[in-house]
Amino acid sequence: MNRLLIILAVAGWGLCGFFFLESRSGSGARAEVARLTQAVRTAEADRDALAAELDQFKEAHQDLRHVERRVASTTEELKHLEYLRARVSGEIDALRP
Repeated sequence: MNRLLIILAVAGWGLCGFFFLESRSGSGARAEVARLTQAVRTAEADRDALAAELDQFKEAHQDLRHVERRVASTTEELKHLEYLRARVSGEIDALRP
């Protein structure tokens, strides 16, 4: 009978110690979950900021492509005007005595 009481007492104290340690590690786990949750929120905020920056870059790139097309068009028009000026200048020189 005494052995049984001793075994039950040791088992009880062991379970108490186990639950005590488990509760302490549980609070550590909760702190880790809270830290990871904050890290996820920070990562999501960074992702959103980068997505906004990418959208701004795409808009600026489209504007730049539009300006490049206008420059190319204006350059072609300038070449055509230079050709016409040279042609008219040649005809004027041909008419001069």
